[in-house]
Amino acid sequence: MQEILKYFIFNKPLDYLRGYLYQMEVDAAGLHVTAVTGEKAVFLSRVLDSREEEMDWHRLEIQGNEREEAAFRLSVYSSNNAGFLYEEKETAWEDLIRREDISVEEKCRCMAPYLRKQVISMDDVLLHEVRGRYLWIMLEMYQQKENIALHDMKISFPRQTWMEYLPEIYRQADDKKMFLERYLGIFQTMYEDLGQRIQESAQLFDMELAEGKFLNWLAEWIAIEESYIWSEEQLRRLLADGISLYKRRGTRQGVIDFVTLYTGERPFLLEAHQLQYFRKDRKQAERLHRLYGSNPYSFTVLVREEVLHSVQKQKTLIQIIEGIKPVHMELNLVMIKPYIFLDGHSYLGVNSILGKYTDMALDGHSVIPFTFVGEKVTVNSNARKAVQKWRHR
Repeated sequence: MQEILKYFIFNKPLDYLRGYLYQMEVDAAGLHVTAVTGEKAVFLSRVLDSREEEMDWHRLEIQGNEREEAAFRLSVYSSNNAGFLYEEKETAWEDLIRREDISVEEKCRCMAPYLRKQVISMDDVLLHEVRGRYLWIMLEMYQQKENIALHDMKISFPRQTWMEYLPEIYRQADDKKMFLERYLGIFQTMYEDLGQRIQESAQLFDMELAEGKFLNWLAEWIAIEESYIWSEEQLRRLLADGISLYKRRGTRQGVIDFVTLYTGERPFLLEAHQLQYFRKDRKQAERLHRLYGSNPYSFTVLVREEVLHSVQKQKTLIQIIEGIKPVHMELNLVMIKPYIFLDGHSYLGVNSILGKYTDMALDGHSVIPFTFVGEKVTVNSNARKAVQKWRHR
């Protein structure tokens, strides 16, 4: 019976920083080259301890943002001892790797007798000929056209091969046996990868863990049309609460919830029937007609202009509301400006706040900034000239 496959994984910055970086840096995207002079960049990993003498290592996998174009050299080292003699002193491999006063060339010279495998630009490597309790790797890269980042390095052990399922005659130590083992290794790695994907498939349905490219696919399951208009964070929240949100489609609360999710701020929603009492007065009726319209089957959504500062976002919000409102209802979207407009959309505590009295001062900070004419905001030229004159004193 085969042993359970164990592994070491490098998937966060600290995993790389515990090793040695030369002309390289690590961030959320992974490990990438920082040198712009054409000098070789090197990453030496920390020493991995399998806790078993003469361990047969199994496989090494590397992922990257542009794996097909990545050019690097990978060297794999192993030893049964935690250290070696350096300058007639017992020195741990871990200390040699992390010491800043020893050059990369000197480190490579010391590690040369323990080199077990070396490949070029291979992101999936079988380590069947690598044996030893301790293992570490070295990555060598040069600055490339694209900023290639390597991440999620996984080293698994102990060695597992399909040869163990074959009759004894196929497991004899000869060249044919080695060829057959490498040949079967191709299908074995495909099988292992497929099994791993099936095992981790539950993550695809987790809104917090699923990758961005799967969110649009999940959005189709609950009939979210044009999911691209939502940001990744908004789409995750929409999917997590999608069922309860869609139960409220076509309702007042549903419109409020969707607008809140898109803008990050609860809007004000006013329905036509809420204004009927105030339409009894003729002057007020005219004012309400101008502000909110006269269609009895309409509603007004008021959103602060600071929340949606671009015309494109305002059009997107209209598109969202049109998709969730009752079919027979007419939408009136109002962007509330942060100023007081008489006979306009001015609301106490929203875009107009009563504060304490202060004297007007031409100090470059406090000044009457503009006057309101019709539907346009224009800068008061006299006020502007006064401020400029004061500043040039």
